[in-house]
Amino acid sequence: MKLVSESLEQLYDKGKLSVSPYLYEALLAEGIQFKNPKDAIKKAVRLLPNLAKNKRINLLTLLFLLNTGAVNVEGENRQAIENNKYIVNLAEKPRVSASEIEGVFDLMAPPIKAKPNILQMTSAVIDAVDSVRFSKNKLDQYNQYDEDILKAVKELRDSGENVNADLIKAIMLIETGMKPSKNSLGFEGFPQTKEKFIDGINKRYNTNFTMKDMYDPYESAKFIHYYLDALGKSKWVDSVADIAIAYNWGIGNLGKYKRGEKKLPDQSKTYVKLLKSLELHYPSV
Repeated sequence: MKLVSESLEQLYDKGKLSVSPYLYEALLAEGIQFKNPKDAIKKAVRLLPNLAKNKRINLLTLLFLLNTGAVNVEGENRQAIENNKYIVNLAEKPRVSASEIEGVFDLMAPPIKAKPNILQMTSAVIDAVDSVRFSKNKLDQYNQYDEDILKAVKELRDSGENVNADLIKAIMLIETGMKPSKNSLGFEGFPQTKEKFIDGINKRYNTNFTMKDMYDPYESAKFIHYYLDALGKSKWVDSVADIAIAYNWGIGNLGKYKRGEKKLPDQSKTYVKLLKSLELHYPSV
């Protein structure tokens, strides 16, 4: 595992590539360690003859994603690539050359657009953040609403708001793991909030959020932004840690903690740790 992690660190440079560690990890799991896409293709040529057809298709699909710079493509888009006639025909050949693979990639459809530039939960991130809190089996769940979040962020920015998309997603991840529900204390939705807090935001920002909106990732992203904006205006909030405490424990309790009137509960300490850990993986920072 150490070798894999080191390989990922060497290969992934978010300043130069749009390919995620998730994709590199998937290729490494297929038995390919490589320095660049061309090197990966050469090594795949040696590996392909020993694989069953479905494994060949999977490997060729991963190589295509690597060459086009697509990130973490799953679901219907991933299936469309696997079903592509060029990929299927190539997988059926007993032996293929590097030039044949490259030629097939050139014949295929235009590159699939990379996922939006927003915090991505990957196996590597989960190892670094909290492998107990987050599960590697739920990567699709964690990243499924990125486009909804960024749609809300764009709308907010167009209206003049200063928005942090990564922080919004991080809050959603910590609160619900992207699976909104109502907890035993009555907090609901992606933001894990209550009617009184929704009413407060609506009054302050002239919005019209409802509890139903809290189960919609697009509307929830906008609500969380306004809620964070309101918290940020408090004299007690000076850092990400303060934001975490205020969101988890309440702005009043944050004030009492800073005045030395209350001790910080373990739950808030954990919240601060999680938010700070996720912050290290924000692509837009």
